[in-house]
Amino acid sequence: MEKLLKTLKERFDTYHTFYESVKWDEISKRIIKNQALIKTLLSLEEMGNEPTFIRLPNGELSFVTLSKESPLNSRSFCYDHDALNKRKEHKPLDSALNYAAQFGARLVNEEEYNMLQKMRKIDEKTSSWLLTPPSIRSKGGALFAERRYDRLFVGANSAESYYSSRGVRLIVPLGDN
Repeated sequence: MEKLLKTLKERFDTYHTFYESVKWDEISKRIIKNQALIKTLLSLEEMGNEPTFIRLPNGELSFVTLSKESPLNSRSFCYDHDALNKRKEHKPLDSALNYAAQFGARLVNEEEYNMLQKMRKIDEKTSSWLLTPPSIRSKGGALFAERRYDRLFVGANSAESYYSSRGVRLIVPLGDN
């Protein structure tokens, strides 16, 4: 756990301009009190997702997966369980929403993804599913985003689609400990 806390602190220091009023001591105390959070952060770190502290636009204190590209084990998912069930052939192993739920997390939304791109250039070779509004999902679609040509692009696919380079960006709440 010492190694994890050291790594998280280094990332905290790297991105501190995005949450200047937050102190690391407060965050580390809350991490240490929450065994489920420690387990989640360790798993995400071991898989190469680079969990990084963030203050979301709504003020919520959380961790986000901020690896430059989505790691291989965090890719090739369709959007949700319904999409997974509709696939008759060449089913992916899981869906993005199911994957997120395994960690007590959720996908980032479009506003949060834009914020992440200001923190670090991500998804220049991969893309990430975004939390999709019900108005789009009810029509069979799901949102994704990526950075290409030094620009941010948000697009839509059918929720059943999946690509070897499409991953997920997770939000893991810090909790109220």
